[in-house]
Amino acid sequence: MNEVLKDVSELNKTKKELIKKLKHLEEEHEKFICLNNDLNNFVHAVSHDLKSPINHLRGLIEALVLSIPKEWDQEALLDHINSALNNLKTRVEDLAELGNANETGDYCSIAFGELMKEVKYDLQVQIKESDTEIIEDFSKAPAIHFSKKNLRSILYNLISNSIKYRAKDRSPVINVTSEKLRNNTLLLKVSDNGMGISEEDKYKIFLMYKRLVNNIEGKGVGLALVKRIVDNAEGKIEVESELGKGTVFKLYLKG
Repeated sequence: MNEVLKDVSELNKTKKELIKKLKHLEEEHEKFICLNNDLNNFVHAVSHDLKSPINHLRGLIEALVLSIPKEWDQEALLDHINSALNNLKTRVEDLAELGNANETGDYCSIAFGELMKEVKYDLQVQIKESDTEIIEDFSKAPAIHFSKKNLRSILYNLISNSIKYRAKDRSPVINVTSEKLRNNTLLLKVSDNGMGISEEDKYKIFLMYKRLVNNIEGKGVGLALVKRIVDNAEGKIEVESELGKGTVFKLYLKG
């Protein structure tokens, strides 16, 4: 009997400790949400407020260049200044884009086939120049309830990345499929036969401004934006890849 009472006492003690830890985790979660919202608001405000000073600065610099003595190389100086201003403008726009990823917009039923038509139209030049083949199969899940602008951004960035990081010895082949899973979860999969990613570099691809291949044009923002959208939608993204063989992005989305 004493042993039973001892066990009950231990269980009650463990239960109290678990409740205490759970309460602490809930409090930490609420703090994290508040901090994340504050950060998002800060990023949005900064990116918005910097646009006007940049444009004003550009006008002042152009006026200043006109007053520089003619023996100076005005054109070269202006090119350097414009390049610096454009880089700053691009960074601000990138921040604004990441901030906007939190604005989910109106959720609605989106047909994957119709949205893919829009994405391929926007990428038609890249698709034609690279001789890219895009294979779609949405028969297992033709539609999803999601933010259209965010889903379009996801597909646009993943497909454009597959084209950009294609293998040198073969034309790109990109497969885009959707499938309904349990618990109202949908698996959106984008796979390619491109350059692939090494195991140690997989975690880096979602970092802001992180580019693994320097001789390929890009800002290093697209995949960071994709992950932010997926995270904000309480989804999950996974990457499977092998150097020289290709990459598979698996997105688990609610809806």
